Amino acid sequence: MSDLEAFGLLLNSAPLAVLLRPRSGGKPVFASPAFTRLFGYTLSDLPENFSPPPPKTGTKETAIQAKDGRTIRVEFRAWPAGDLEVIFYADASAQTGSLEALLESEENWRSMVQNAPDTILLIDKEGRIEFVNRPGPVFEGEAAVGSQIFDSLPAERRPRVKDVFTRVLETGEAESFTLEATRQDGQKKLYNVSVGPLRKGGRRDALMLLAADITLRQETEKRLEQAEMQLRQSQKMEAVGRLAGGVAHDFNNLLTTILGYCEIMAAGLPKKDPHQEEVLEIKNAADRATALTRQLLAFSRRQILAPRVIDLNETVKELEKMLRRLIGEDIELVLNLAPKLHNVKADPNQVTQVLMNLAVNSRDAMPSGGRLLIETRNVDVDEAVLSRHDFVAPGPYVQIAVSDTGHGMPPEVQAHLFEPFYSTKEKGKGTGLGLSTVYGIIKQSNGYVWAYSDVGRGTTFKIYLPPTDIPVKPPEPVEELESLRGTETLLLVEDDEAVRRMLGRTLKERYYKVLMAADGESALRLLSDMNIHVDLVLSDLVMPHMGGREMAQKLSALRPKLKVVFMSGYTEDSLILSGGLDNAAAFLQKPISTMDLLKTVRKYLGPTAP
Repeated sequence: MSDLEAFGLLLNSAPLAVLLRPRSGGKPVFASPAFTRLFGYTLSDLPENFSPPPPKTGTKETAIQAKDGRTIRVEFRAWPAGDLEVIFYADASAQTGSLEALLESEENWRSMVQNAPDTILLIDKEGRIEFVNRPGPVFEGEAAVGSQIFDSLPAERRPRVKDVFTRVLETGEAESFTLEATRQDGQKKLYNVSVGPLRKGGRRDALMLLAADITLRQETEKRLEQAEMQLRQSQKMEAVGRLAGGVAHDFNNLLTTILGYCEIMAAGLPKKDPHQEEVLEIKNAADRATALTRQLLAFSRRQILAPRVIDLNETVKELEKMLRRLIGEDIELVLNLAPKLHNVKADPNQVTQVLMNLAVNSRDAMPSGGRLLIETRNVDVDEAVLSRHDFVAPGPYVQIAVSDTGHGMPPEVQAHLFEPFYSTKEKGKGTGLGLSTVYGIIKQSNGYVWAYSDVGRGTTFKIYLPPTDIPVKPPEPVEELESLRGTETLLLVEDDEAVRRMLGRTLKERYYKVLMAADGESALRLLSDMNIHVDLVLSDLVMPHMGGREMAQKLSALRPKLKVVFMSGYTEDSLILSGGLDNAAAFLQKPISTMDLLKTVRKYLGPTAP
């Protein structure tokens, strides 16, 4: 069957009548359903000399006698098609110029079919391809006229497709299905296949099949779905983080008071006093609550970090003994630390917490023993990594990888790995904050962390931190508590009355003169009196009426040389965190220990007089 005959089959419902006959003369070989409706003849009873010779060019009008004896004035036009001649007819009495319009429509239709993005095939009831709009690879073979469509289909799908063809021919209703195939060039393709019936000789005797390659679309939809899932996860973690940060802020005020009075009570009791044990238990409970609160803040990325330039190799070496005790003797600890590792800028205490949390997770994943490997190296994040992870800045990084030979994790667990309070451990065996804390610390340090795991083959966590060329500074000497006293005047600005009283008492016991204010407005009113001398201001950040940041800005105009030490349970203010204010001297993160308070005050006041 020729292309034009196939096009005639596709014009079942069009008003255009189509006739195909040999160019050398003889009986026509095809008559469209529209032809039968117009003249009454079917292909079987059509006279050989039915149509007059077609015009050499353009369109001609003539009168033709129909089967029932009527004379019908028609317009007709013909084109050669190989050994055949295709003739188009239109009823001239119905509409002047209708043939030209129909031929133009047919030309447009032909162009549309030939240029369609999908493969269009006409198939007889035996599965033989009679027409294809674009010969080439389809399914697992080549789509060519005369070949069997079933030869191109995956062997396991052929019976099912044959059933579909049979139902479509019997019921006259189209069906659609998806089909996965591996083409001859090795490419895996996914097709959306639609099969509909075609009439041939008045019977449903052929099929039209549309095969749309949806491989790329499916991959795109999958990536969009993953991106949407990542966005929802990010929004969920952000919402929980805000809640955690707010709770931690209030909780840290309470812990500052509890820990402060524990230290005051312990210092006021004789060393052998039986109440020392009760005070110690209270302090231990408060310390555990402090650790939990800091986990919440680390997860929510609202913890005030104290970053400095560090060598990750040295951090791992210093932690080695503690890690060996932590994981137990039945787990082998192996360090593979790259030489000439770049420095990074991070909070060393938080990096230690990250490694401890990952080590604990690995230990719990290896109840019968195993191997824990910690590696460091300099890496470049390239296109291979970017293709697997969105929202990543390319470039050089320092990588630290923690791998174990434990039981691994299935994909459904990995999907929730960094969520807070998500834990696969037994009740009472974990808080579900360990990995969310790791995630928060690394993200707050401008880094990335990803997990790679297979069930039965262990887990690897890879952490990427940006490098720095700044050298590591030597550690500061340790100071004795007795040297941390003075006679200067301090202004303590704190809205929580219990915290204000406790910190004020601690400072007064070290011989400082302490003035107090409940908020920023009260502090500014007090400092507006130039007769009042103040050497240093200690101020909370989050307070009613006027917070510490706004107070410090106004204070810089009033007393430009006066330094401010900020105190907070958490903050989202990046300007303060980066030291962007001229008089922003330091931060004290709540809960505040006596040693940290006195060391910070002395640091910014300078050494005491001998």
